[in-house]
Amino acid sequence: MPLSAVFIGKAGTAGGNTSIALASYNQIGGHTIVVVTESYDPTGHVSSITDTAGNTYVGIFAGDGYTAGGSIHSQVWYAANCLSNAANIITVNYSTAHDYSTVAAYDLSGATSIGPDARVTNTGSSTAAASAAYTTTTADAVLIAFASTITATLAVSAVDSGFTLDGTMTGNSTTLSGVAHKVVTAIQTAQVVTFTNNNNGWTVVFVSFSGGAIVATKRSVIIITL
Repeated sequence: MPLSAVFIGKAGTAGGNTSIALASYNQIGGHTIVVVTESYDPTGHVSSITDTAGNTYVGIFAGDGYTAGGSIHSQVWYAANCLSNAANIITVNYSTAHDYSTVAAYDLSGATSIGPDARVTNTGSSTAAASAAYTTTTADAVLIAFASTITATLAVSAVDSGFTLDGTMTGNSTTLSGVAHKVVTAIQTAQVVTFTNNNNGWTVVFVSFSGGAIVATKRSVIIITL
């Protein structure tokens, strides 16, 4: 059955912070939480991602999706089969105070054991920000693309390939990253997702998530004959 993706929210912060948090939301247990984050710091990285429910988050791409000059870190983390919490707060924690950070998150459902499938990164400048070509291996999946700027404002107004732009995030009073998603029901072959209206140095981190089908709850009916 098709998966579902709900955008949890986004946030950005200026320098001097060792963490960044999203607003609280009602997290349903058994879903998969996906967190995308960009940070700038010559030495520090994400040390952990925590939430009020006590879920365990795992980094994809060994934690860093893309690192530019040892300073720009674009990353994707996730927590599968998560615990529930009526006022869940996701917090990204850093090993040192960062000059800026941005974060966004999704709640995925509709299958068991949802986890990463295809994953690619790409970088460029003075052209539209685009992912590297990706091919998924399962029909039902949620595709998430995260674009980040390196040197200046990321001017993003739309995303092609049927993706929904879920917004841009601001750090240091500058739009530094944007995130988009797409739910698919067929295998995507040699696809590329492009963020339009960008002319600065950029990176794009892309991951697809998929999982097994949900097993319907069985109900027994007992008929008593008098």
